[in-house]
Amino acid sequence: MIVFSNAKINLGLRVLSKRSDGFHNIETIYYPIPIYDSIEIKESDTDIFTQSGFIPDVCPEQNLVMLALSLLRRKFQIPQLRIHLHKEIPIGAGLGGGSSNAAYMLKAINNKFRLNIDLAVLANLALELGSDVPFFIENLPVRALERGNVFRETELQLSNYYVLIVYPAIFISTRLAFYGLKQKKGNPEIITLNGFSFDGVNDFETSFFHKFPLLNRLKYDMYLHGARYASMSGSGSSIFGIFDKKPNLSFVKNCFYWRLIKF
Repeated sequence: MIVFSNAKINLGLRVLSKRSDGFHNIETIYYPIPIYDSIEIKESDTDIFTQSGFIPDVCPEQNLVMLALSLLRRKFQIPQLRIHLHKEIPIGAGLGGGSSNAAYMLKAINNKFRLNIDLAVLANLALELGSDVPFFIENLPVRALERGNVFRETELQLSNYYVLIVYPAIFISTRLAFYGLKQKKGNPEIITLNGFSFDGVNDFETSFFHKFPLLNRLKYDMYLHGARYASMSGSGSSIFGIFDKKPNLSFVKNCFYWRLIKF
């Protein structure tokens, strides 16, 4: 069995307050994008986990794919598995690759072994693995609140736009991002795409643009080359721009990683 777990971008990200449980209340729009990791699952005599592509700097047992498997094994009898994870989604880029891997592993095991776990229950399980993991269970554009796990429908659609994503090989962990967050919030930046308006400010940009000037430069270059909207994605270091037409890509050709998507 092979499943393909996709990335996401955040359109705006407001950090509203710190919660009593140590997490933060946020407001953002999650939007799935077609950049994929792959997870191959086969029954085996023993558990074997291998990986290729962008490899996270954690021991295999702490990879979110294996943590998702362990979570389900607390409740269900699941045989030994050979698992291979190939990562095309950069790590620490704010594109949700690890969270997507975890969610798709939960869904894959649920389907492969006919566990019949309802999607709402699966989303609750997913929250134990990370605040944005539940989003990837249904994997539809949503306005996300509280920890990023409470969803409201959104009418935002990126159809007919180009989305350019650039990752400059700067790793930013979620923990580091929240630790360095400055409490001063920017003024609203109201963006309209396909008739839908939203606050496009990402509260993490102030601190990280100061620390990593290249990120600020990439965002500036997006606008210089015609972007309707440009932002850092989530709490990671990828910068994306949304364009009416295919942009000139000369300014990103030497970047470590970039992808152009047409919706």
